[in-house]
Amino acid sequence: MEKGRYKFSIIFFGVNVFVAAILFLAKGRLPPEIPLFYGNPRGEGQLAQRWAIVVPSLVAVAAVLVNTALSGKFKDRLVVGVLRGVIVVLTILSIITTVKVVSIVGSF
Repeated sequence: MEKGRYKFSIIFFGVNVFVAAILFLAKGRLPPEIPLFYGNPRGEGQLAQRWAIVVPSLVAVAAVLVNTALSGKFKDRLVVGVLRGVIVVLTILSIITTVKVVSIVGSF
């Protein structure tokens, strides 16, 4: 595997771990329940415990690890590019989700 693949993955892995660590440290400033599951109907189905705020970042970390492992198996640049794109999109969406939740209920 070429160095660029690892460097790309390390950067996005680091970003996601950093966001998860910041959220884990700041969870004391969040209410006991947060609205995390916007796909569910309004009400208690949208709520999660405050520790769950790190879940989007952890899912993005898992995607980085899986996609990095998969990109090592493929030599086709298109497939590797798609896997990288998935990493970028999941990282951006996880950050947007956590920023939105924290801005709605956080006391910073």
